[in-house]
Amino acid sequence: MHKFLEKVTIDNDTMKPKYLQLADVIAAAVDGGHATDGETLPSIHDFCVSLDVSKTTVQKAYTILKERGVIGSSQGKGHFITIIKSK
Repeated sequence: MHKFLEKVTIDNDTMKPKYLQLADVIAAAVDGGHATDGETLPSIHDFCVSLDVSKTTVQKAYTILKERGVIGSSQGKGHFITIIKSK
């Protein structure tokens, strides 16, 4: 099992949207040093099945993370962590 699938939970009793919860958990893992540069993330399908959320929820989370510069993607290869190293 992918390590992100083990650590992510969704709180259905909060007003915070599920896609923001997912994006924040992944960003926190990166900020906390629990993810490495280039590490692949679970597929959209795997997150959907594991968290019982829609494809749109995971896509929105990944879009937010791309906009923040936390992840990148490559067609056919999936999504991966992009840690920008300061000089």
